[in-house]
Amino acid sequence: MIKDKRICRIGETGEIFIKTPFTTKGYYNNEALTSSTFVQNPLVDDCRDIVYKTGDVGRYLPDGNIEVLGRLDNQVKVNGVRVELGEVEGAILGTGKI
Repeated sequence: MIKDKRICRIGETGEIFIKTPFTTKGYYNNEALTSSTFVQNPLVDDCRDIVYKTGDVGRYLPDGNIEVLGRLDNQVKVNGVRVELGEVEGAILGTGKI
C-alpha cells in the first residue's frame, strides 16, 4: 500500500499497487485508462519502473498480510463482472418510478 508517495505503516490505509515484471502494456484501445492506472512507481525516481494502481484500498496487518478494505471508486464485482454503481443508480433513477 502506498500513501503520499511512501509505503504505508502497519494498520495505515492506502491504495494497493502491484509491481511485477509481467505487467501488461495497458488497456486495449484505452490510452486514458492505461495512463491513469499504469504509472511510474512513486517510490523511486525511474520512469521505466511502472506499477499498476488497482483502485483498491487496503492495509498491512501486523502478521504481514494485506487486508483489502474496499475501493476508491464505486465499482463492485458481480459474478466476476465489474459494475459501476453510479451507472446502476442512474438507470434506476432514469425510469421515473423512484
